[in-house]
Amino acid sequence: MNWLDTLLARGDEAKRADIVPSARQPARPQPKADIKAVSVQTAAPFGSSPGAITVGYYSVEEGVVGMRDEAGITTGKRQHLRAGEDPPGVAYRLTRESWQAKAPDFNRPLNCQPLGIA
Repeated sequence: MNWLDTLLARGDEAKRADIVPSARQPARPQPKADIKAVSVQTAAPFGSSPGAITVGYYSVEEGVVGMRDEAGITTGKRQHLRAGEDPPGVAYRLTRESWQAKAPDFNRPLNCQPLGIA
């Protein structure tokens, strides 16, 4: 028997193993998390500038607020809800913290009103 015959025999064994039902119970499908959005103002309106916001997406599962991206994939930021905390408030704070970490404000434009002094 050469290597090709051995390979074909193993393939036949694998096919037969797939036909035999597994003793394990199939895993239950997990319900999809209800994803909500929260907006955070990142720049105030000034003059002709409309301002700016960033949007954060979150879901709440078993008392834990989990941040997600636009596609609904978890980002890894999680916060357990304490007594009296509301999920949108926690999501707002987490979104603002992640925006501040990404966008340092050293080179931001300074919006100063003209003083009217010549």
